[in-house]
Amino acid sequence: MRRLIKLLILSLFFFHTYSAICQGTYDIIEDYLRVIGGKENIDSIKSYHQSLVLSSNGQEFLIEKYFERPFKFKDIILNHERDTLAYYSFDGQSLKSNRQDFLKLSSSPYLKIIKEKRFGLLNRIFYFSNFTSLKDQEVDGISCNVLKSESDGVDFLFYFDKETKFLLKEEDWYEGKLINFHEYLDYKKFGNMVYPTEIRSTTVQSKLTERTLRIEFNKNYEDSFFRGK
Repeated sequence: MRRLIKLLILSLFFFHTYSAICQGTYDIIEDYLRVIGGKENIDSIKSYHQSLVLSSNGQEFLIEKYFERPFKFKDIILNHERDTLAYYSFDGQSLKSNRQDFLKLSSSPYLKIIKEKRFGLLNRIFYFSNFTSLKDQEVDGISCNVLKSESDGVDFLFYFDKETKFLLKEEDWYEGKLINFHEYLDYKKFGNMVYPTEIRSTTVQSKLTERTLRIEFNKNYEDSFFRGK
């Protein structure tokens, strides 16, 4: 009888602990959504235009990104003379570009963006599921909550500042090796949304820095704007 009581106590303990972990996991994501603007404000965004500078291997490029709901986008990559180096345009049905060789790659990020219909200003964490909570860690002396998700054999780790609730860093791990990581710096309010003005990414092949200059919301675009250059 005493053994049965102990088992019941242990069962109740693990049940409540598991429930608390699950609840805490999604509370972290909800807190992050709240501090970047909240669901209502983000749902009110029907379109946006983001201007950013991409730095890579000593070179800089200006990128103009346009998005319109339910799911249309256009990215234009320019050099210093504002000449078009590449463009990618999706009108809701077909993807067009002057870089078809890039689009044919199975790893082309545009194919995944279209498949998942990602809203570009939202972090990919909102497109994952089945999170687990890991032990708290520090990032540059800042105490962080850590969440983990897995997809296609890759472990994705997300580090959230426990005080501000902002996402500070992501890591991608494959077979025990760190293959990508991203840092999110200097959050700033653009309209009703808060967004990192600088994103530093390190991949197996390169290091990239994105600096957002401005974001404009809810402008009207003709359908033809997303059908090509």
